[in-house]
Amino acid sequence: MAQAGEHYPVHGSQHVSDSDFNSQVISCFQGGVEIIHVDGARNITMSYVDGELRQLSYYTMERPLEQRSLAVPPSLACRVARQ
Repeated sequence: MAQAGEHYPVHGSQHVSDSDFNSQVISCFQGGVEIIHVDGARNITMSYVDGELRQLSYYTMERPLEQRSLAVPPSLACRVARQ
C-alpha cells in the first residue's frame, strides 16, 4: 500500500530490506481482508511495472538460502513492515 509521500519506480525494482538481520512482515490484502501474511521475510525486492507492484521476492528466516517469489495481481494491496 502506498503511503502519502512515498515514491515508487514506474518500472524496475526497489530493495527494501536494510540488513540480513532485520526481518520484515509482508501483508497483502484483497477487499480489506488480509489474505497473505509472511513473517520473517528478509532481503526483499519489490518489482514494479507501470508504477504498480507486480512481484515480491524474498528469503525467509526458516529457509535463508531459498528465494521465494510472490506475484502481486492488481487486486492485491501489499505492504512491508518491520517486525
